[in-house]
Amino acid sequence: MSYRFSQQDACVERALRRIATEQVDVALGAIAQGRADPALADHAVHEVRKSCKKVRALLRLGQPALADYGDADACFAGLARGLSGSRDARVVMASFERLTARLKGGGPDLELSALCQSLKAGVGLPYPSSAEGGAGPPQVLHALDEAAGRLEAARDQIAGWNLSLTGWEALGPGLAKTLAKATRARDALVRKPGARARHDLRKHLKYNWYHTRLLAPLWPGPFRARAASLAQVTEDLGEHHDLFVLCGHVRDAASKGKRGCREAADYVLRRAARRQRKLERRVDPEIARLLVRKPVGLARDWGRLWSIAMDR
Repeated sequence: MSYRFSQQDACVERALRRIATEQVDVALGAIAQGRADPALADHAVHEVRKSCKKVRALLRLGQPALADYGDADACFAGLARGLSGSRDARVVMASFERLTARLKGGGPDLELSALCQSLKAGVGLPYPSSAEGGAGPPQVLHALDEAAGRLEAARDQIAGWNLSLTGWEALGPGLAKTLAKATRARDALVRKPGARARHDLRKHLKYNWYHTRLLAPLWPGPFRARAASLAQVTEDLGEHHDLFVLCGHVRDAASKGKRGCREAADYVLRRAARRQRKLERRVDPEIARLLVRKPVGLARDWGRLWSIAMDR
């Protein structure tokens, strides 16, 4: 299953239905694997959330022409949100492990293990992950069961999606609108730098990453290059935000711990700040390049490429 339009897609409406249905099937397949082997529950959560994001990006591309956009977007947003609790706790601990990995077996004499346990308690992670041999808590498996039912219902609704426009006229305005939001988010970040502003920018850039992948057949080489750049930027911005969230939990844990725990927290916070600055230096020039074109102009150029590709 490929997450992209094809030169064989004579009808944009049918293409949207096809791509969305494929993503629902991917999510249902992941849930089925999680049911068969509970040790795969965490992986299933990740796959379902990823498929929901892909569908929401697809919806944004066709938004101006899709009457059911609001309900459909709310459906898939709710699906992903219902599975966020387990994922968020895992991300906090994974960020902590990456940040402190080099300290093990020869780093400073800090109470990292005590801080780690305090963090686990703070984010509500009393059970081992599937990667650590755990089967996941019953609530995660229950959440996956609920998600499966909602996905089945969503699959039926996708069959009724109708577009009021055809061809590039159905897609171009959605592409331009998403790019305009990314540009405004970039400008807001320049005016007032901060982790939350970077996270907001990441959200809109990630949608453009998905749009670039969807439209890659228009001009495979350049579009793959843009997609690769967007993938790296959004990954780096994601790590930046994960560190921001981790720091909040570390401060919380330190305020309740002993002196050694507080010293360990100070060390982790300094490392996190250094890593964030490094990520900022790496992504900022790339973001400027990705958003150098005006949204309407870029959408117009991509529309010309659409005409060339689809007229073959």
